[in-house]
Amino acid sequence: MSCLHYILDLKSKSVPISVWYTVEELIEIRKSGWEYWGDGWNYLDWANLIILYAVYGTQHRAINFFLIYFKIFKYLRFMPRMDSILVTVHACSFDLLLFVIMASIVLFGFGAAFYVSFGADVYEYRTLSAAHSTLALILLGDFDYAAIYDSNKVMAPLLFYLLQVVMFFILL
Repeated sequence: MSCLHYILDLKSKSVPISVWYTVEELIEIRKSGWEYWGDGWNYLDWANLIILYAVYGTQHRAINFFLIYFKIFKYLRFMPRMDSILVTVHACSFDLLLFVIMASIVLFGFGAAFYVSFGADVYEYRTLSAAHSTLALILLGDFDYAAIYDSNKVMAPLLFYLLQVVMFFILL
C-alpha cells in the first residue's frame, strides 16, 4: 500500500469517528444544559473538534494531536490515584505557568546570545530558531563545546557555563 493510500485510509476512518464524537458532545450538552460549560475540559474537547475539522483538508495536524494528548487527563480524573496527581497539578498550575514564562524568557535570551556569538561560524547556531533547538540539546547533554570554543574563545565558556548555572541551579 502506498503512502497516499495509507493516508486516505486513515482519513476515511477518522472522519466518522470525529462525527460520532461531535454527536456525543452535543448529547452531553443537551443532558447537562449550561452546567456543561462549567467544566474546563469541555472547552478542550471543543477546541480539539474545531481544529480537527479545520485541518481535515490540510496536513498540519500537530496542534490537534497535542490537544488529543491532553484529553488523557480528562479521563484520568476518574481514577482515584491519578486524580490526586491532577489535583496537585491544578493547585500549582499558576506557579508552573510562571516557571514556564521565566524559563522561556531566559532561554530566549540565551538563544539570542548564542546566535549572535556563534551564528556566523557554527552551523548549529545559524538561525535564531536553530540556536534555540541547539540550546535544548545542550540542556539534554548533547553539545559540541569545541565548535563554539573555536568560534569565540571568550564568549563560549562564559555563555555555556552561565547557561548551565542559570538553568540547573537557579531555575530548576
